[in-house]
Amino acid sequence: MKKRLPAWAVLCVIGLVAGLLLSATNQVTKGQIEQQEALAADAARAGVMEAANSFEALELEESRYSLDSLYAGLSESGETVGYVGQTTVTGFGGPVEVITGVDTEGTITGISVGGPDFSETAGLGARTKESKFTDQFKGKKPTLVLKQDVDSVTGASISSGAVTGGVNAVANYIYTYQLGLLEEDTVYTGATSSATETGFGGDVTVTIGKAADGTIEYLAIDTPGETEGLGKRASEKDFTRQFIGKSGPFTYGEDGIEALTGATVTSTAALKAINAVMAGEGVESAEPVSATAKGFGGDVTVTARLNPDNSISALSIDTPNETEGLGKRASESDFTGQFIGKMAPFAYGEDGIEALTGATVTSTAVLNALNEIVPAGDKSALPVSEEPEEEPAEEPAEEPAEETAAYEGDITTASGKGFGGDVTVNAGLAEDGTIEYLAIDTPNETDGLGKRASEEAFTSQFIGKKAPFTYGEDGIEALTGATVTSTAVLDILNGMGAGETAEMEEPAEEPAEAAAEEPAEETAEEPAAETTASGQGFGGEVTVKAAFAEDGTIASLAIDTPNETDGLGKRASEEAFTSQFIGKKAPFAYGEDGIEALTGATVTSTAVLDILNGMSAGEAAETEEPAEEPAEEPAEAAAEEPVEENKEEPAEAQAEETAEEPAAETTASGQGFGGEVTVKAAFAEDGTIASLAIDTPNETEGLGKRASEEAFTSQF
Repeated sequence: MKKRLPAWAVLCVIGLVAGLLLSATNQVTKGQIEQQEALAADAARAGVMEAANSFEALELEESRYSLDSLYAGLSESGETVGYVGQTTVTGFGGPVEVITGVDTEGTITGISVGGPDFSETAGLGARTKESKFTDQFKGKKPTLVLKQDVDSVTGASISSGAVTGGVNAVANYIYTYQLGLLEEDTVYTGATSSATETGFGGDVTVTIGKAADGTIEYLAIDTPGETEGLGKRASEKDFTRQFIGKSGPFTYGEDGIEALTGATVTSTAALKAINAVMAGEGVESAEPVSATAKGFGGDVTVTARLNPDNSISALSIDTPNETEGLGKRASESDFTGQFIGKMAPFAYGEDGIEALTGATVTSTAVLNALNEIVPAGDKSALPVSEEPEEEPAEEPAEEPAEETAAYEGDITTASGKGFGGDVTVNAGLAEDGTIEYLAIDTPNETDGLGKRASEEAFTSQFIGKKAPFTYGEDGIEALTGATVTSTAVLDILNGMGAGETAEMEEPAEEPAEAAAEEPAEETAEEPAAETTASGQGFGGEVTVKAAFAEDGTIASLAIDTPNETDGLGKRASEEAFTSQFIGKKAPFAYGEDGIEALTGATVTSTAVLDILNGMSAGEAAETEEPAEEPAEEPAEAAAEEPVEENKEEPAEAQAEETAEEPAAETTASGQGFGGEVTVKAAFAEDGTIASLAIDTPNETEGLGKRASEEAFTSQF
């Protein structure tokens, strides 16, 4: 009688054989998979740097720029033609890999967006992979500012900002460690000594930190009273870095150390002070001061070293949790450099210090921390250079102001409603109607934002040009972060050009909607009766009141957003947003016909668009019905992807228009990653899916749970 093997032994044999087969298969395919991944990575690098024939991996330095990898791009002869770096940033849906190429001149040669875990929203953040977005970076140099140097993808400011931040991180790393065009902004924490000598315009103070071997490892020179572009250049790294790693005594023309051209007095003062410190004649300096304040994403830490007069000699800002491309820019030298050599108290819009566009919370945190740790200085004590003999170049800087004041022609004055109050424009027009003098008074606008309309950098754009004006044309740009003020100025100037100054000079006592109604009054025709409709916004109902002209264009528009977020959705009530629709006809779409969604307020923007398009299609009565959306809690929906709730309404409205009952809803379940996934679908007569809802209660946030979002379900 034959013996049979026990069942467990058979299973063990099968398992052993299967394991051996899998191991053998893995060994066979492992090399091929790695080879394919390497080829794909090479192709991505070649795509952003076409001049390179091959790439050589480089070792990364420790820095605040979080890079995954860095390669040198080599020509056919082996010469370095540039560098390609990769970093991973966090977008709206998760990790986003950004690959950036920078040539040896510091110019961005191309970028690539994606990665194996890329999961940005289809139709929104996913469009950051498209060439329309990525091609904007070619030919530019860091640091790039979203919505200033690079246009954001409409409705996807988080994804766009993340990519822009990633490009800046790679490019600035290459600038700092490969090209030597930047230095990391860090505050020296070692012991320092200072000495002061008299320069051209006042005291020149030198602060030095020595290495263990006695050479200079830190040097800061404070030149508060020296001439801009001449003696003040002693404070710049191009001058101070000449002394790093050297021990002195120093003499100009020796050991690679050169004086500043045109600033002999300042150069001599700096050299005397440096030699005094190196000879042990300096005074011990104060230690760095530091403070932390709450930013947008977490703590923002500010560390500063002060000069004897309490002006800032060095500044570093740590922003580990702030948004890429927005708040994180507070760590960059373009921002920190504004404070060097200046005294507290600090305020944006004053003393040449500007807030970060689109990062108000972070900017405010930095300002609060600095004003907390930096003692107030005596700004009135700053010396003024009066000696005529050495550097007469400082006088021409005042000439533009004298020329403006000397205008003797007729000045036309008109006012309009800005963000904080009346904006007054004083303009002098030439005989041909071009503007030859312009002054703008913004007493109530925000410092660092709307108040900048008064600055020559803004007003000079209009000089020598003739109305009508449009931002983005003829070299005229709106003020970033000050749309309401910019729009007010443009409306006033265009009104002047059309001879409407009498109307413009009336005080703006009426609500912003009144301005939108003026075109209807000019036609002397009664507008159509006002139509009102409501829809679900981010925080509650959004109500739209619109009057349509006979041709279907919008004659007046008011939007009520009582429950939307201040500074985000509530901005839909402002004229800067509503005026985009005046004189235009549905159907409307963001990104077309000069109509843009509100950045950071996708839900509210979408609600307004759906309501307006519904009104134009005669669906106002249906749109006014409160949006009772089945089986979804508004708070959860908002936390996932703001577009979800509002985009379901048009599908329902369409079903009502056809007056056809959809097929009965079919429900089925299957096993997901964390538990059951339930699908509810209704099919049209031709078998296509008419509606689809997917319930993922046990799936992972930001991953499997996204199957419930419209960005996924709408594909079917």
